[in-house]
Amino acid sequence: MTNSAFDDWFTYLLQVVFLFTEAITTLLSFPKKGIWIDPKIELQKLTIKQLKKMLAGHKINNLKKDQLIDLVFTIA
Repeated sequence: MTNSAFDDWFTYLLQVVFLFTEAITTLLSFPKKGIWIDPKIELQKLTIKQLKKMLAGHKINNLKKDQLIDLVFTIA
C-alpha cells in the first residue's frame, strides 16, 4: 500500500535538498567564475589575434593591445 501523503512529503523533501545543493554549489563557484574577477585582467590574457577576432567588423588597424581591450569594453 502506498501512502500519498508520505509520497508527497518525500518528493517535496527531495526537491528542497536538490535546490539547496544547487544553491551551495553556485555560491561556491563565484570566486572561480566571476563576480570578483576583473574582466580587464581576463582580456589581458588573450592574444592580439584573439582580441582582433572579437572585434571583427570594426576598424582596428595598428591598435595596441591596451587600445584593443578598451575598444572591446566600449563596444560591449
